[in-house]
Amino acid sequence: MQYPFLGAINELGKREVKVKFVYLASILFSFAGMLFLDYKYQLAFFYNRRQTLLTLVCGLAVFLLWDILGIGLGIFFEGQSDRKTHV
Repeated sequence: MQYPFLGAINELGKREVKVKFVYLASILFSFAGMLFLDYKYQLAFFYNRRQTLLTLVCGLAVFLLWDILGIGLGIFFEGQSDRKTHV
């Protein structure tokens, strides 16, 4: 992938490190914003912690199972496949 806005790449691959940092920073910033809005308006976690955690854990379990099945069945891999949409 090319990210021209991050500057020239050198031998050590500093561009990849910058991309990873930008990605991590954006996830943390988004998460902090969600926590702030949840705290301010008492939407989910600060309203009912037990139900919110149960919902999040169930959703996480579904997606982990989805990924495990996809990897096990050979659907999720890098390369050519009849099942790929190329999107």
